[in-house]
Amino acid sequence: MKLSAVLLREKLEEIIVSCHFGVNSEQLNLRRPEFFMERSPLKSGHLYITQVERLPDMHCIPDGCCLICIGEPLPEQYSGYGYTVICVQEGLDIFDVFNILNKLFEHYDNWERQLLQCVSEKTPMQRFVDVCLSVFENPMYIVDSTLRQLAKSKQGTFSNMPGDVIVEDMENLAMLYASAQSVSYINEATMTWNEQLNLRVITKALRSHNRFAIAVTLIEADRPFRESDIVLLDYMSYYVLMAFDYGHTSANEEESPVSLATVLTQMLSGEIVPNEKIVNAQSIFGWEQEHVLCLFHIKTPKPEHNFTTRISQCQQMEQQFTSAIAIASLGDDNVVLVNISLSEKHSDSTLRFIAVLQKFGFVGGMSCEFSNIAKVTDYYSQAKYAYNYGSVSTPGKTMYHFSEYRLQFMLSNCCGGQNPESLFPAGLKEIISHDKLHGSMYLKTLIAYCDSKFNATHTAEQLHIHRSTFLDRFSRIRDFLKIDFANPSDRLHLLMSLELYKLRKPEGHYKA
Repeated sequence: MKLSAVLLREKLEEIIVSCHFGVNSEQLNLRRPEFFMERSPLKSGHLYITQVERLPDMHCIPDGCCLICIGEPLPEQYSGYGYTVICVQEGLDIFDVFNILNKLFEHYDNWERQLLQCVSEKTPMQRFVDVCLSVFENPMYIVDSTLRQLAKSKQGTFSNMPGDVIVEDMENLAMLYASAQSVSYINEATMTWNEQLNLRVITKALRSHNRFAIAVTLIEADRPFRESDIVLLDYMSYYVLMAFDYGHTSANEEESPVSLATVLTQMLSGEIVPNEKIVNAQSIFGWEQEHVLCLFHIKTPKPEHNFTTRISQCQQMEQQFTSAIAIASLGDDNVVLVNISLSEKHSDSTLRFIAVLQKFGFVGGMSCEFSNIAKVTDYYSQAKYAYNYGSVSTPGKTMYHFSEYRLQFMLSNCCGGQNPESLFPAGLKEIISHDKLHGSMYLKTLIAYCDSKFNATHTAEQLHIHRSTFLDRFSRIRDFLKIDFANPSDRLHLLMSLELYKLRKPEGHYKA
């Protein structure tokens, strides 16, 4: 994890004698410390350790660079620039300072690993609060947009709360600053002073698909807030939002965050999801029951074990539909639900979406449009079938539309588990057997005749034979079939049987 110059000043305050802050000094942009090597070019976003007397040897120090210098206070000529210089007391060994800084970085690296583990293991929200205790040292609360409390710091953890403040006051304060009226237009963590309780509050509103969905509130009690607390709360909130968006489940179902992605994952996993929970998940993000939806089954080329990479890929897909998308992960595949009614210029965003899939080497199937999200499993079957059938029959595409394979889907599911050939007309089975035994072309002729809308002339042209040759073959075909081509039921039975046959046989076996 990268740290900021402001955070370093706070952690090293006992040994600092002077400092000058440059640009972005409050941002988490500094890499682990390095020793200054003579004639080595300095880089922005890098942290260097050196002696104050070495400063004149440094040329072209870039903005955003941070120098930890051992020695006297900073000379005047090094202030006022875009880089940061922090001077620590003379007499310290340069390796001691290096080790102090490395331990500090390791502490925050461990914190980041714990946050990522909370997301990847889908732990309860309470776990996020627990792992943040050593970083913030102040009570924290997490609530959803309906102000249901999802997690909070455990009672008794903090001993320095003002005497007239009780736990209920703290919780009410957290709710107040996490309300929709307070956070609707806030994009970053902000600090607020509460005169009644004489406390400061930092609140971060988290937006899932640009909608306020969850809030994290930190209340000043055990120690005064530091400048870095706002930036660190912003950083921690990124992981909380990932947990909310990508399948987090709470230990207490009644207090579970209502995320479209969570609800979508639960439904596709076969869980029974109450209709009230489905409606709440839609309403939080501005989805209405009559909105038009479309579902994509996205197949990844190989298992992706890097969790943060998968999150990044999902975020890039989301950006193509702004607030009109929810993504669920099923194993190594993604299921993308798009609200067409909320998506501006849907055709354009779909093209951009396909471009992102091509970038990652993903292939997908697309369902028909629908409105009832409770039926999402049906449309997932459509999208999955479109991918499975389309990628085999016409490989090389990025997206396969179920609308092109509806007939094949209906036919493949209409036999009730029986062998399709057992349902063919008896005469059709005789034609298939005759062709195999004698090498005749009656089946190819029959398929061409049906494909040509039962037009003898067009069939002969398609087969490149004389019309009289076709008529001779067709007379023999009629003798085999013994059906009335003028009867709608007989014709439908024959056409369905031929389509079923084509589904089971390679294309070259039946085309002329």
